[in-house]
Amino acid sequence: MVEIREIEALIAVAEELHFGRAAARLRLATATVSHTIRGLERRVGGRLFERTSRRVRLTPLGEQLVGDVRPAHEQLRRAFAEARQAAAARTRELLIGFSRSIPPSLIEAVRVKVEKMQPGTRIVQVDVTQLDVLQYQKRVGLGLDAVVGWFPPGTRDRPATGMRAGPIIALDEPAVLIHPAHPLACSSPLNIEQLTDLTFIDVTGMESMSAPWVPYTTPAGRPIEREHRDLRYNEELFVHLVREHGRLAHLTTQGLSAAWPLGELVLVPVDGWKPFEARTMWPATAETSAIKQFAQLAGSIGRGSHQS
Repeated sequence: MVEIREIEALIAVAEELHFGRAAARLRLATATVSHTIRGLERRVGGRLFERTSRRVRLTPLGEQLVGDVRPAHEQLRRAFAEARQAAAARTRELLIGFSRSIPPSLIEAVRVKVEKMQPGTRIVQVDVTQLDVLQYQKRVGLGLDAVVGWFPPGTRDRPATGMRAGPIIALDEPAVLIHPAHPLACSSPLNIEQLTDLTFIDVTGMESMSAPWVPYTTPAGRPIEREHRDLRYNEELFVHLVREHGRLAHLTTQGLSAAWPLGELVLVPVDGWKPFEARTMWPATAETSAIKQFAQLAGSIGRGSHQS
C-alpha cells in the first residue's frame, strides 16, 4: 500500500528536480526524502530518477508514474481542502504565535476573552521566540495568523513595514536581569543613567531591531555598553548567558519571572524608562476581519488601565 507521504515526496522531487529543495518544501530532511524515493523504486522495480552530482531528472518510468499518480494526488488534496473548509465553517481556528516571554496567565486571559466573545472561534496557541515575533514579517511561511509579543513603546505608531499592530494588551515595566553577584543586584530600582554601568547582550545582525529596546545612550547622552553575541533572540538563551557570565545583563520586563524560571538571577526594576507593550501584530496583506477582531478583543483585556 502506497502512503501519501511517498506520493508527496515523488511529486516534490519531480517538480523541483533537486532533493534538497524538495526536502525543504516538505519540511523534511534530505536523507528522509532520498530514502523514501529509494523505497518507491524498490517497490516499483526500476529507477524513477537519474541522479548525478550535478543534476536530477526523471526516467521514462518515473515520468509515467508521476503522470499516473498526479491526478489522484490533486483529487486527494482537493478533498482535504474541502473538508477543512467545511470544518472551518463550523469552527474557525486562529493560529496565534505567543512569545514565550508572555506570562501564561495573560495568554489564557486572551484565549478565554476571544473565545467567549466570538462563539465558534478557537485559539490555537503556538509558542514562538521573541526573534520570531520581531522578524514575523519575514516569516509568514510559519502559517500563523498573528503573533502576540512584547514591543518597545510606540510600536503602533511606527509598526514594521507591511505590518499592522493592534491595541495594547498589557503593559509591563522594564527591569534588568543580572547575576546576584553583580554590584547592582542590590540596587532597587536602578536609575536609567546607571545602565552605563552594565554590559547588555546584543544579537549580531539584529542591531536595528534591538536599538529600540536598549538605546545606545542614556537620556543624558552617556553610552550604554553592548556585547554582541551570535545567537537566536529568545529569553532562554539570554537567561543562560546572564547566569554563565556574571558581567552581562539583559533588559526585559518585570513579569519575566512569571514566564521563565530564573533561579538565582535577579530582576531589578528601572526608573525613567517607558513600559514595554504587549500587542498583536500581523501582516497587512493577510489581514482579515477575524484577526482584527482578535486584536481588538485582546486589547480590551487591559483597557481602562492604559491608553492604546
